[in-house]
Amino acid sequence: MPSALPPEYTDAGAYAGGEFGARRVLDASGTAYVYKREPPGLAPATTEALRAVGYPAPRYVAYGDDWCIQEELPGSPLGDWGAPLPPRLLELNELQAGRAVDDDASWPAAAVGWTVGGHGDYMFVEALNAHSPGGRKLVELCRAAAEHAAELPPSRDIVHWDFTASNVLSEGGVIDWGGTRTGDRLFDLATWLYYSPDDGLRRYIVGRIGERGLFVYLAHMAIRQAGWSVCNHPPEAGRAMVDYGLALFSAA
Repeated sequence: MPSALPPEYTDAGAYAGGEFGARRVLDASGTAYVYKREPPGLAPATTEALRAVGYPAPRYVAYGDDWCIQEELPGSPLGDWGAPLPPRLLELNELQAGRAVDDDASWPAAAVGWTVGGHGDYMFVEALNAHSPGGRKLVELCRAAAEHAAELPPSRDIVHWDFTASNVLSEGGVIDWGGTRTGDRLFDLATWLYYSPDDGLRRYIVGRIGERGLFVYLAHMAIRQAGWSVCNHPPEAGRAMVDYGLALFSAA
């Protein structure tokens, strides 16, 4: 039983998949919700702003400093790597334009700074440097790409920050807004592209921020995913993600 679960909800067990854990909880009427032990951040305000314009995001019904309960949307995750591009993805991304819910003006400096120097417990630059010659080369390539961040325009969009097929549902909903922040909504499309290459999506992004702009965002994703795998997954997964990042840049 989650320790911070409000008494009006009962625990109905863990959801399958995911690396940070989510539990299904029920209210007195038997309606299902999703409980997560993570700070809500901007998610409650963000999803309300998006829901107001028809975006299929969950409503956050209760939350505290380090937990949140949100609506359970219908459908199942589209998958993981290589998922086909959902027909509505670009339309939904446009709904994120100019809808920031805070006054953060640090984009893209913060995201780029994390690519170069690491951040917290999920941007493990030094672990990549220590991992292998390939890891050091990937860091070098990503830092070089990040130097073009100054060419990106300021942006006041909503950014999901983890826009992958595992967070898009078969019925069209988009879940897991716990990391949402203010920035450029095209970062979310670049995230999708990193995990699911698609020529049409690539052209769409490049047409808006250019090839170098795209690689500013892909560099962030390469550091994020390769570093995470090196530190948290079996050794063969870490090596595979370093190689994937190197191949990404060799094809640029």
